[in-house]
Amino acid sequence: MVGFPGYTVLVGFSRKTISKGTREIAAGEALPPGRIRRPGAGRKNLTQADPSLLTTLESLIDGGTRGDTESPLRWICQSTRTLAAELSNQRHPLS
Repeated sequence: MVGFPGYTVLVGFSRKTISKGTREIAAGEALPPGRIRRPGAGRKNLTQADPSLLTTLESLIDGGTRGDTESPLRWICQSTRTLAAELSNQRHPLS
């Protein structure tokens, strides 16, 4: 670990992550408020790749919902495995 002896063990990050963070700090990049990393990384929302996914899921759970209809929280009688299997059968593969 040239340049950062012991830091990897100390903070729990890889040497590559520490080096990248050090370069970003040295560059003086201003980030949007509330952010600690630049936006754009990570997985994209599933509905971006499959716009009809949400409507298909809604149609699957509409008949089995329980509780207050005005509440944003829904109680459903189907398991997540059952919903995932049915969505996969309807050509919306996910797990």
